[in-house]
Parts: sequence; structure tokens; C-alpha cells
Amino acid sequence: MKAYKYLYDEGVIHRDMKPDNVLYNLLENGELEIKICDFGLATNTLATKSNTIAGTRLYLAPEILTRKYDDKVDIYPLGVMMFELLIGDHPIEVECDENQFKIDNKAVEKLLEKEKVAPVLIEFIMRCI
Repeated sequence: MKAYKYLYDEGVIHRDMKPDNVLYNLLENGELEIKICDFGLATNTLATKSNTIAGTRLYLAPEILTRKYDDKVDIYPLGVMMFELLIGDHPIEVECDENQFKIDNKAVEKLLEKEKVAPVLIEFIMRCI
């Protein structure tokens, strides 16, 4: 979350958040260090209008398709990645029309059925996606 906050504070929209662009390292003190990489599609919220469709389809926030979005589009892929870590499946049906997204209800049911997942984490993920 520190990495997300840093981007937000700097006015950066990454636009291609996905597991391949999140690096992690276990520090000697036991903390997990997270770094975000690949800023090839990034833009500055203050310098440009965010009206370009950019990103990886599986992690693309639905707002990007409207061509009117802000830095909050980087929150959606965070929810998708957390969902995938917990369930091992993607929450969006990828066969759907390229201009719309459809939540995979079976995948969401799997998340809701997880007994050892804190309800607050489930709520956080669902708010992200």
C-alpha cells in the first residue's frame, strides 16, 4: 500500500498494474518490501488528460474504457491481484465483450466461502473491483 500511496502522492497513474509489475523482497528484519516496476504506460495526472485506453486486459479497470478516468484506476487491479492470491482464479469473465466487464459470480462465491479470510479483507477486495 505504501507503493500505491507514493504513486498517488506524486500524481502518477500507472495504468498497467499486474502481478508481473509488482516485485517483492523479504528483508532481513522479516518485512516484505514491495516495488512497482514498468512505468511505460504511466502518465502524470497533472500533466495530461487521462483519455487513452492503456493496460493489460485482465487487470484493466472498467473506467479506462470510458476514456475518462483518474488515478483510482490503479485500485481495481490491486483488488484483482488480491482476489487471485486468495482464490487462484480471476474475478472477471475474460470471454466477455471487449467493451464491457462481467463479474464471474462463481469466482466471487469462492471468495465469500473462504472461512479463514477476514471479512474486512473480502470487503476491501470487493470495493476495489
